[in-house]
Amino acid sequence: MDNKISPEAQVAELELDAVIGFNGHVPTGLKCHPDQEHMIYPLGCTVLIQAINTKEQNFLQGHGNNVSCLAISRSGEYIASGQVTFMGFKTSFCGIIRTESCLLGCPFTKAKLKLWPFLQMICTWYH
Repeated sequence: MDNKISPEAQVAELELDAVIGFNGHVPTGLKCHPDQEHMIYPLGCTVLIQAINTKEQNFLQGHGNNVSCLAISRSGEYIASGQVTFMGFKTSFCGIIRTESCLLGCPFTKAKLKLWPFLQMICTWYH
């Protein structure tokens, strides 16, 4: 009896339903949204938007490694995040609209994208 899985076999994707946790390793990573009704923070490769009163969670996904910085525009419409990667590999910066769609991406070659004035500038641009 051969128990090998065919390479053509369809594999169902798991969808994140809810998470519990906060590691606190991202400097200034816990943000209060300007609407004062949501907390935004990174957890691993995901950015969470959690309603303070209802505990409803939304997930912004797209990073391939741990999120290392997070910024929010003054209006709260845009959220920007960057990730950790290994030396020699490009790290990604992701600008995300709260509707969970990726707005833009920029490659960097540092091992860890840190929160710097450029990231804040992008988040406050036009908003």
